[in-house]
Amino acid sequence: LGRKRRPRQRSCTTRRHMIYVHSKLMIVDDAYLIVGSANINQRSLAGNRDTEICIGAVQEGFESSERSLPDGEVSGFRLSVWAEHFGRFDEKFLAPESLQCMDLVGQMAEENWDAYAGSSQRSLPHGQLMQYPYTVDDHGGVAPRVTFIPDSEHEQAFVIGAKPEASLQLLTT
Repeated sequence: LGRKRRPRQRSCTTRRHMIYVHSKLMIVDDAYLIVGSANINQRSLAGNRDTEICIGAVQEGFESSERSLPDGEVSGFRLSVWAEHFGRFDEKFLAPESLQCMDLVGQMAEENWDAYAGSSQRSLPHGQLMQYPYTVDDHGGVAPRVTFIPDSEHEQAFVIGAKPEASLQLLTT
């Protein structure tokens, strides 16, 4: 079949799959939640071009001056999203601000990247969340970890893309 493989075979080889959901999610301190479709640009937020939808939630009874995170509906939602994306629940997820939780999430994301980018095709060990293929140094400098997103030998996608043409920028503002 060469380069003209059928879509299913191609997706197995490149480990890329079509994603049709285009939503955004932000959870802040297990107290605030926003889920929606808007991009943070003029086209989405002006109100006269794209049609967008959004829902927000606030955890009742939580004051920002409190030191501990609330344990309520927003927290439960975050825990269910994390369990879905990591393929499991871990007690460390109950304290997302802890160094132990951050280390665990980083380790699982790193192991998923290694499985995805490795030479042998294998399932991701921890759900579907992976680290971005970048490194950040102690001074905030960002560099690619690899030159190409792992793909077939005939098709390679650069990790760092080119700056879009001015006409493309006009379409997204």
